[in-house]
Amino acid sequence: MGLWLKCPACQAKNPLDHKSCTSCGTSLENLPPAKRVYILETGTPSGEAMLPSLPPKTSGETLPVVVAAPEAPPRGKKGTRPPKKKKG
Repeated sequence: MGLWLKCPACQAKNPLDHKSCTSCGTSLENLPPAKRVYILETGTPSGEAMLPSLPPKTSGETLPVVVAAPEAPPRGKKGTRPPKKKKG
């Protein structure tokens, strides 16, 4: 769990210290801000988020962050109920 960098080519998550994507090999160095997307995963076993520091921010740039929640079990469709039995 923690903070990951999303590959702009294949969308795989990569550790922040990697210079190229572990999945497709695309360079992760010197990405423009528009292609730099971070994924924050929560739900560590201890309940505390382990977050490394973000890379230094340059003047006026804003960085997108995607928060990924732990996977929940699938749920049924909202508003669906089994048919009522007719009294007879």
